[in-house]
Amino acid sequence: MGNFSFSSLGVLFLLLVLIPNACWCFKKPKDYTAERENRWLQTCEQLGQVLTTIALLIDGNLNWHGWSNRCWWLILASCFIFLYEWFWVRYFRSDRNLIDFYRPLVGVRVPGATFPILSFLCLALYGRALVLGFATFLLGVGHIGIHLSHEQELKAQLLNQVKD
Repeated sequence: MGNFSFSSLGVLFLLLVLIPNACWCFKKPKDYTAERENRWLQTCEQLGQVLTTIALLIDGNLNWHGWSNRCWWLILASCFIFLYEWFWVRYFRSDRNLIDFYRPLVGVRVPGATFPILSFLCLALYGRALVLGFATFLLGVGHIGIHLSHEQELKAQLLNQVKD
């Protein structure tokens, strides 16, 4: 179930996700709205956020314990978090339109939602953290689902503009 102690590595990954999100609150895309989001997806996302945050903070198995084959999961988690940061740099340097927010990165759709989920799942595999894995799954269903819906709405709007 986990080693209940402070996780410095978990805190690092959490901060790498939270800091750009806090900045985003002040630099949201033009015309962004959360009004029509699916309530079920919102519930999954919010529950996943709380559980993922707690798991990242208190699962000591996520800390560094020396080199082993499991470290490949940590390396992969780090690659995904790097791509996530790249997404944010690209977004903040853009005009901050919805299209900038939902533009794929290295062929991955909704990268701002997908990369942190992939990173946390790899981190869960690294730490053999079942609670983090479950929490991240919930977060992923909600977060990726919401962003795919937003992306679909944006594509429909763009298609309607081209038709007009």
